[in-house]
Amino acid sequence: TVRRVFRTVVPFMPKRFYSEHEYRLEIRKVKALCSERQTLTISPDAWMEVLHVPEQARRTTNKRILEEIGRREAEFRAIREEEGKTVIGQLALKSAHLDTEYLPTRSGKKVWCISDDIDLRARYIEWAKAIKHKAREVYERWKTGDLSLPFPPGVFPPTRPILANMAPLALEY
Repeated sequence: TVRRVFRTVVPFMPKRFYSEHEYRLEIRKVKALCSERQTLTISPDAWMEVLHVPEQARRTTNKRILEEIGRREAEFRAIREEEGKTVIGQLALKSAHLDTEYLPTRSGKKVWCISDDIDLRARYIEWAKAIKHKAREVYERWKTGDLSLPFPPGVFPPTRPILANMAPLALEY
């Protein structure tokens, strides 16, 4: 059985993006409002029943579908073996993009910001490049051992470089 959720119970969510936590809160609220349950029946041949397809034609169609699936699986298995790959895992399959054939053709300049005010946009890009340059200088100094300079505000510093290996000293004691 599954929970029956009426369309009127699902709230309008005006923001375009929500965090996973916000989605889970909304799901809890909807589940609390929907206590009625119903039986969900999955019937792969339901479409044939609706179209009044004869039993023999159903069996033939299902057999052809299964044969086609088997043929495609064998084809993909051969490709995987040829490329030395294994079957993709469940998590990777769930997180993979649906349209794997699509390759974007557009390439262009990196968008630093979007603004109608060209002067403001130019000043922002100049400021961002200066911050990036300052961060690069600080990191280069860090790599030489000078850790006295802080990273510019708003920039996430990388892990501080390892300047010495203490393991050989520890082995001498």
